[in-house]
Amino acid sequence: MEESEVVEPDLLYDEQLDDADEKWVQAQLSKAETDATLCCPCCFVTVCMACERHAQFMNQYRATAAINCRVKKEEILTYTTGESSSVPASLPFHKRRNLATSASNKTTTTTGQQIAGLLQQNEFYPVACSDCGTMVGVFDRDQQYHFFNVLPSNC
Repeated sequence: MEESEVVEPDLLYDEQLDDADEKWVQAQLSKAETDATLCCPCCFVTVCMACERHAQFMNQYRATAAINCRVKKEEILTYTTGESSSVPASLPFHKRRNLATSASNKTTTTTGQQIAGLLQQNEFYPVACSDCGTMVGVFDRDQQYHFFNVLPSNC
């Protein structure tokens, strides 16, 4: 007596799924020109898909959108330059004020324009990776992200 083996289909496998995913990614990424895809240096999560490399500083990038990032609006960093600064040149940003201690403890929802409107010319909000909390860049008053502590992958 011979037994015929019945092969059941694998419910977790779809032959067309990879092709569909590739088409979706190409449709989303083909809209934006980018110099690199940026990742957090600690946990390697993607923080930016479309950015522009700085003309002078090759490890810095500018972008209008970020993913997996959190703008820390309770802190303000100031950018200092020159010999009169007590901040080392390798760390030009320093914490100017902590808005969480000066503001009341009520929770409010703020838009990007409201956040940026609170900043002066050389003031920035720190931007942290939402997964591990590592500071990956800053957010300026023009609603631009400036990434400098990231790992780029050339596209």
